[in-house]
Amino acid sequence: MTAALLNTLLDQGLNFAPEYHGGLSNHLPMALVALQRLGADAARLSRFAHSHAQRLQPLAADTASLMATLDHTPEPQGLRRPEAYRELFDSFRDRLALDGRASVLTAVLPQLLPGIGAAAFHGLIRTAYGLDSGHDGELAAGLAYWASRHLPLLAALPQAGHQGGNGHDSDLGVRAWIDGLAHACAHWQATPGLISEQMRSVAATEAFRQHVGRLRVDAQTLPQLAALAADRYLASRNFTVLHLVTSGHALRLLLPLLDEPLAAVRWYSVAFAAALLGSRVSPGRIAPPPDPMDWPELAARAIASDDEHVIKLVYTCRAEAQARDERLYRCVATRAIAG
Repeated sequence: MTAALLNTLLDQGLNFAPEYHGGLSNHLPMALVALQRLGADAARLSRFAHSHAQRLQPLAADTASLMATLDHTPEPQGLRRPEAYRELFDSFRDRLALDGRASVLTAVLPQLLPGIGAAAFHGLIRTAYGLDSGHDGELAAGLAYWASRHLPLLAALPQAGHQGGNGHDSDLGVRAWIDGLAHACAHWQATPGLISEQMRSVAATEAFRQHVGRLRVDAQTLPQLAALAADRYLASRNFTVLHLVTSGHALRLLLPLLDEPLAAVRWYSVAFAAALLGSRVSPGRIAPPPDPMDWPELAARAIASDDEHVIKLVYTCRAEAQARDERLYRCVATRAIAG
């Protein structure tokens, strides 16, 4: 019953623009997927959709003739062009209908990965939720949003064995790597702006470019990045770090579709580092972890919440707890719910 309603609400949601109020991401479809997965009933899904839609902006008819599409050209037309969203969406929707999800994602994701932090990771997250929901329209919307807000932070991917500015190989574990980056970029000064602007600012520094390639990337790197994000959120309840928790889950959902998953993790590590440094959250814990609630209570509280970020985070934590550290993610979800 709720699965059918979710599909209807996602269909209706495609009439809204991917952003509103000067660059804030439209969270309605992602929150609806999370609510349905957490067990919200039909009435709650409908109420949330109606209430949340009041803040959104309609998707304007596209007046440009961009014919924007992602293909095998080095610089696909439409990348980093927000005005291309509508035609990118139409192109992806048509390709999904013709070729199917696996074929389209296998071809397109490698082109999008260099800009994986697009719109504070919301392109990545919306794409993963579209795949998770099985809704091709929402999947097309996620890909189009990711492409139109593409955020390449480096001109090229750091390779294994890359020599950093101090002559060190890229052989550091996640914690040592991020500590070294934080030390190297200690003099970076944050400026007002959205998360993506902070990421772009810190990644433009010479110190960041010299040190970010020193991470050793293997099959354990994404779980370790996810654990680091969870720890930092637990310590700080920082809004930027929240997006690192939810984006790590999103990437995990997409990795099975990639021929080179470690390259995806390395691109993600670059954006992860830029966001974490931009958050200015220190490694020290500022509060003891809360006594974790159980999952039924956490799900019930998230379903009752009108905060789309809390809803998404609790859903993420429950999903990640099944694959990783169960108690850690219950503590993170509890921190989000309890404040």
